[in-house]
Amino acid sequence: MNFVDLIRRICGRFRGGHFLYYWLIRMIPTNRERVLKELNNSFFLVTSTGRTGTALFTNLLNECIGVQVEHEPIHREQYWHRLALENPVNSHAYISRFRIKEIFLRKKRGLRYGEVNGALRRHVKDIRCLVPDAPVIHLVRNGYDVVSSIMNRATFTKLDWAYRDMIPHSSIVNKDQWVKFSRFEKICFMWSEENRWLNECCETTVNFEDLINDYTYFNEKFASVLGMEIEESHWRKHVERKINANRVCESANTPENWTEEQHEAFQRICGNEMRKYGYTQ
Repeated sequence: MNFVDLIRRICGRFRGGHFLYYWLIRMIPTNRERVLKELNNSFFLVTSTGRTGTALFTNLLNECIGVQVEHEPIHREQYWHRLALENPVNSHAYISRFRIKEIFLRKKRGLRYGEVNGALRRHVKDIRCLVPDAPVIHLVRNGYDVVSSIMNRATFTKLDWAYRDMIPHSSIVNKDQWVKFSRFEKICFMWSEENRWLNECCETTVNFEDLINDYTYFNEKFASVLGMEIEESHWRKHVERKINANRVCESANTPENWTEEQHEAFQRICGNEMRKYGYTQ
């Protein structure tokens, strides 16, 4: 356990410890030029809207030699994602003042460091500005599956500590339009908008379904982009194992259960983005 891991564990014992961790890391002196040079040569990021197999790919990559891969390592980092949605200016402050330094301090010497982390999706532009040579992959999954999965969770309900009552910035969506959205429409909108954003910000976009069904696609579009060699047997061992399923029955909300109005809303909001990635249903 390194010094940063120790700080993180200690902060995790306190209510609001993620804020304490943020300020403590910011106070640690580092050489900014060294930080950026190191990460430009040894960092990578895979990001998405969530519910896209991120835990699966973290485990797969972490078993490779010479790499250190983390899955959403910052406690309650969705809070900072929300702030970036509410005002894009918040993203630059979070990445430049805290997150880049935090990655550098946590990275083990001699290893490539990567994250499979959907909470960083709204920060991609600022990450790429600071470390332009670091590969960033946009992972997309069929919107029908993602929206169904998120509907089975607490997102945009009173139980949602991160996004409850959130109103995205006016550059993302008109406030009057957002507040009139149903919960279903908000989830559809965020799938469409955040994939649009990532597709514009990232050089590489890969389909979840192809990654787990086609080793050649996985090797050429994912592993090679990250500069890694992964044997087919290793890939197969992980893609055939299901992890991080919803705590409730996954069939509780599927497209087959949607109303005609919900299907119409999905096509209206997500249709163009679905077709961009080759999805029909």
